[in-house]
Amino acid sequence: MKKGILLSLVLSLSIPVLVSAQSETEKVKKEISKTLESFYSAAQKASTEEIMSLFDTSPNIMFIGGDSAEIWKGADKIRGHLNSMFPDVKVTLLMERTDIDYNQNTAWVFADGRIIITPPEGEPMKAPYRFMAILVKKANFWKFTIYNGQNPGSK
Repeated sequence: MKKGILLSLVLSLSIPVLVSAQSETEKVKKEISKTLESFYSAAQKASTEEIMSLFDTSPNIMFIGGDSAEIWKGADKIRGHLNSMFPDVKVTLLMERTDIDYNQNTAWVFADGRIIITPPEGEPMKAPYRFMAILVKKANFWKFTIYNGQNPGSK
């Protein structure tokens, strides 16, 4: 009888902790997802400044593409790359899979899906696309520190 009471007590104390941990995890993942959605929206609007607002202010932030020459480090270099790209295209990211994990104030994301690149004139181009990113929490916001996007199979 005492074992049954002890087991009930242990279960009643541990279940709220598990539920609380799960809800905290879901809350953080929703916060990170909000940053990702803001990134997708800014890319579709071709808004360099909106994208830059989603990056950390560290001088070591990076934006990496699929080609060996596509490495931009620091806000000025990333801004320059985005400014050179956006007058020519708008980008729509349609991610079919998104994996998010985090540890305290650092998160990592893997997303896989499709990219649609729409030039000012002409037909949109569609291709497979995936990215990996590392984000840090600053104040109440998740900010990119590294973004690495590429077309699977490209060199």
